[in-house]
Amino acid sequence: MPHRLSLVRRMAGLRRQYTAETDSTVNPDMVYAASLLGDEDRRLLSAECDRAFAARLLNVQTIPASPRRIRDAVLPDATEKAQRALEASILCAVARTTAHLDHPAATVGAWLAGRGGRVLRKVRPQLESLTLHVNAAAIAPLPFELLPRVTRDGGLVGVPGLRAVLHRRCAELYVLDSPARVTLANLTYRQWTAAMAFVDAVDGENPLRWLGNDPTPLREEERDRLVQAPLEPKIDSLLSALLRRFGLFATTARLSVRRIACDEIEIEWRESPTVEAVAARLVHAVAGLPSDFPVVLQGDRLKIADLDEGWTVVLGRMRVDDIGPLDENAAEASARWLAWSREMSRPNPTWPRSLAVERWVITAQQS
Repeated sequence: MPHRLSLVRRMAGLRRQYTAETDSTVNPDMVYAASLLGDEDRRLLSAECDRAFAARLLNVQTIPASPRRIRDAVLPDATEKAQRALEASILCAVARTTAHLDHPAATVGAWLAGRGGRVLRKVRPQLESLTLHVNAAAIAPLPFELLPRVTRDGGLVGVPGLRAVLHRRCAELYVLDSPARVTLANLTYRQWTAAMAFVDAVDGENPLRWLGNDPTPLREEERDRLVQAPLEPKIDSLLSALLRRFGLFATTARLSVRRIACDEIEIEWRESPTVEAVAARLVHAVAGLPSDFPVVLQGDRLKIADLDEGWTVVLGRMRVDDIGPLDENAAEASARWLAWSREMSRPNPTWPRSLAVERWVITAQQS
């Protein structure tokens, strides 16, 4: 039987490749997960970690996925439909956010310079919850792409029914009348306020804007969207699994998630990593996508097809000609980033001061 400590280290090293977590978060989880495994499961997990799973890319051998209990010990996938649907929507919003960070207006403020299109630093998946660590530069455009809002032409964009609760150092995203929850970690009240200013800078005050931790009731536009929205359990399952493995794309400068059929999506990215490196991780029997599938090479693309669930994902690098600008004019984008910068540069709030002190402060500022 493998030593428990050595197995914990191997589990932590395997999981970090997919989540980009630090030792302080991944090691305690793996210690607890290993304590729940029996002797036979630890033997099986140790043997699985020794296999060369990259051979599955060439279809040289058929290696079935590990049992669910083994997979959940290392990197659990969501089981509830509502949780999968929320995580799928977040992955699509993260991809759109990379376009905002590529916009020239995103260089407003010294803290945004040189950040590229990177949105998430790491993810921390639990069995029925998910924690995302967002880069500081992406805190403004991510709620813009996620939270529902009514545009000037009366249309609804964002995730219908999505609301947020702000805690001391994080924000919790949830859907009304749903148990789904996703946490945005290391987020301050100042950053969230600046993000709301980013959202409202062009369209004005949104009837669905965040009004505090008391949720805005579901509006008629959201009900219509929820009724019309088709159920996509296969695609939601795939996108949720990819978000929980977002560490594979943590170094990409631009990401695109596009549906090309009812059961097929295409994921493209710019710069690192290589398509082969991502595919080799996704076909891992322990921490990869939860399925048995063949891998097909199509030119500069790799297609992974699930034989049981019926979904297909196509992996590829972005061509230079396919990288288009953000669908927003420069003036509007600049206005949003300036609103964000203005809120971030405001002085810290203080307790109410007396009228004499207020007059003294105003006089000092004028002089």
